[in-house]
Amino acid sequence: MQRILVVEDDPAMREHLLQLLSEVQDVEVDAAADETGARVLMGNNNYDLAVLDIELGQTALSRYAGMKLAKEEAAAVALFVSGTNDSTLRDLASLLWGYDFVRKPIDDIDFIVKVKRSLEFSHLARNKAPLSKSDLPSGLERNPKNQTKFLWHGKDVQLSVTELGIVDQLARSFGIVVPYSTLESALPTGRGANALSSHIRNIRQAFRDKDPNFSEIATEPGRGYIWKPRA
Repeated sequence: MQRILVVEDDPAMREHLLQLLSEVQDVEVDAAADETGARVLMGNNNYDLAVLDIELGQTALSRYAGMKLAKEEAAAVALFVSGTNDSTLRDLASLLWGYDFVRKPIDDIDFIVKVKRSLEFSHLARNKAPLSKSDLPSGLERNPKNQTKFLWHGKDVQLSVTELGIVDQLARSFGIVVPYSTLESALPTGRGANALSSHIRNIRQAFRDKDPNFSEIATEPGRGYIWKPRA
């Protein structure tokens, strides 16, 4: 049984999210209307997924309160629900890992798909045997305190849930081309080559933020992508 925390200050939206989550099997769901209530629940439970509104209330202190909860690891994975545009959210999430976004007004199917994918990732991160440091590309390792995170030369790399899945596949196939179709399986339903290319760009940039010389993830035209040894 997995556990979800919902933090949403709008009563109607909170009720709608809870109704949608009632369709997800084998989960227990707790809900809070504000940061204070969320912290009480966080103190008493461990969550696999936190569904967080970015802004909790109308005051300056509540602005981006959901992001603050995520930074303090309210759950293994954070799913943000917000009317803020994607590029702004990515900037706000620049210090996070294991996250995804759902924009308001929400698409119910998109929300459920992302919830299920986030729960799958959380489960795999907790239960899949981590690769040993010797099995990973040089410079890449799992954070010993949290196996869902990747470190690059000792520095946390901030990646979304989808991007973490792509990096995991590339790392497990170090030195071998991973076909486009295999990597696209990590994407939401209906996404394809263009979306994969966008995620690869984001991944490369996230690593370059920690290492300007990063060039290990290479494109094999017509085939896929490969994590190559550093020359």
